[in-house]
Amino acid sequence: GRAVYLRYCGACHGPEGKGDGVAATVLRPKPSDLTTIAERNHGEFPFARVMQYIDGTNEVRAHGEPDMPVWGQVFADQSTWGAAQRAAVRGKVMVITDYLKSIQVPGR
Repeated sequence: GRAVYLRYCGACHGPEGKGDGVAATVLRPKPSDLTTIAERNHGEFPFARVMQYIDGTNEVRAHGEPDMPVWGQVFADQSTWGAAQRAAVRGKVMVITDYLKSIQVPGR
């Protein structure tokens, strides 16, 4: 999961998910600290909602227009793919989401 996360998310959100990736210095607003998702959601990790942010079906303002988030175009292309390709993309989104769940810090 970490390797897939680093490939798709690490440049902005950082290697540890703290929002301090190499591209973060030029981004406004600053990328979110992904280690506090559960904390910001009353101790629960919203797995399905996080998947929707990643695949572009749920708007993330920092990722641009609602119809064109960072990975939205990549994942939108899946609509012309066969079932195996769509499943592979869905698998990547699930792997990233599972990894994010694993790096949550305990509530303070």
